[in-house]
Amino acid sequence: MAALSTLANVAPAQILGVSSVLGVSYHLATRHLEPDYVLPQLFGLYGLVFAGITYVFSQPTGSLLDGLRKAGMAAAGFNTALAASIVVYRLFFHRLGGFKGPLPARATKFYFLMRIWKRCQAHVELQRLHAQFGDFVRIGESAVVR
Repeated sequence: MAALSTLANVAPAQILGVSSVLGVSYHLATRHLEPDYVLPQLFGLYGLVFAGITYVFSQPTGSLLDGLRKAGMAAAGFNTALAASIVVYRLFFHRLGGFKGPLPARATKFYFLMRIWKRCQAHVELQRLHAQFGDFVRIGESAVVR
């Protein structure tokens, strides 16, 4: 019971700090996995963990609103740190980092899609990128075209 009373007095900075460390740790532990195949399971697990954290944080005070507020802070810290860790990894440490290409293309899959969205002429966009960056161009976080 002493642990629950301690949770009631946890400072927001502590919640954000711990959840941020967990977000970066999660990315480092799973960066070599392909999450596209298990997204529904990951979202389900995320929802269960959020519900569990909400329950744990609401127990000391008996206030569901307080539990949601603290769980929301934890989720915000986790998500922000995870996204920042992914972007930094893709920009500076990814195995395809040696290939030239537009900076936004190194961080996301959607750069090339957004560039060809209006005219639907991928070949024209690829020619422009090859003229600018050379024979091999990185057009996504894990996509290189020749």
